[in-house]
Amino acid sequence: MKSYYYLLKDEEKIIYKEILNALLEHRKRVKVSKVDIRRLREIFDFILLDYPQIFYVIEDSISLSSLGRIQVVNISYKYDLETVIGINEKIEIEIEKILEKAKNIEDNFSKEIIIYRYIVENIQYNNDRKIASDYSIEGVLLSKKAVCLGIAKTFKLLMDRLFIPTIVVLGDIKDENGITEAHAWNIISLESNLYHLDATGDLGKDFRFGYFNLSSHDIRDRTLRYDYPICNSIKHNYFNYKGAYIQNIEHLESFIKTRLKKGDKIIEFRTAFNLSIEELNRLLSRLSLLRFILMYEIQYTSENIFRVRVKSLADNFI
Repeated sequence: MKSYYYLLKDEEKIIYKEILNALLEHRKRVKVSKVDIRRLREIFDFILLDYPQIFYVIEDSISLSSLGRIQVVNISYKYDLETVIGINEKIEIEIEKILEKAKNIEDNFSKEIIIYRYIVENIQYNNDRKIASDYSIEGVLLSKKAVCLGIAKTFKLLMDRLFIPTIVVLGDIKDENGITEAHAWNIISLESNLYHLDATGDLGKDFRFGYFNLSSHDIRDRTLRYDYPICNSIKHNYFNYKGAYIQNIEHLESFIKTRLKKGDKIIEFRTAFNLSIEELNRLLSRLSLLRFILMYEIQYTSENIFRVRVKSLADNFI
């Protein structure tokens, strides 16, 4: 899985490196070869997606001026260098706290779960969308509030620190009212398998892993801005890992019966097919008639994730 740098032509890669070095050194101007302003801004965006630790620049302020045949890129910063150093120290303290539990774990999948759970349980989505820091790691790590881009950048940064290949993905999704809006999430690589994951989608939800390690098929209703790699595996999907990724209605019946035999009062699962509440109700009603279950409640999300709360198990079944 390659970074945005590899989407560029050879001459654009040189510009990318020159601007990157300027940003890391907090320089306000850098000379580059001739480039169109629209493409320059895209290169600039690529840098910030590849290097989320660069949180201190004003993203939409980049401009060009001419110096003979040479063009000069003008960069504006949110903070002076001394302030950046101070904020960075605070950010590093937060990063160390978050990574502490994950560093001593060997498998990357378990590390990913720890980081994902931290984000969805501790970060709030800021509907205001007017605070610049919400679009960067600064908002997530210091204010615990952000929008999707800041959350995706932060997840990438934390995975980078754990040496787990991850990129930020840009695209469009439709909200509950069918309105299309820009969105950002991630693609991660585990054991050579690629997955989409969208921590923003799971913020504050009872179902913590609804958008965790999905296939390209699972996010087929989204529009991707660039030619991202195909994600075909479900091996590390959270529900598949828990043995709760259901392939068909027969599989579902067997799964529910097995969980009931264990005495489980909460049964969560994800279906690989479209299952309606009515179909699930019919199945549970049949199990009730067969004295497997007496009382239950169904909860559902639009991502084919279901939770069945068993209020009463049949005495002769227990």
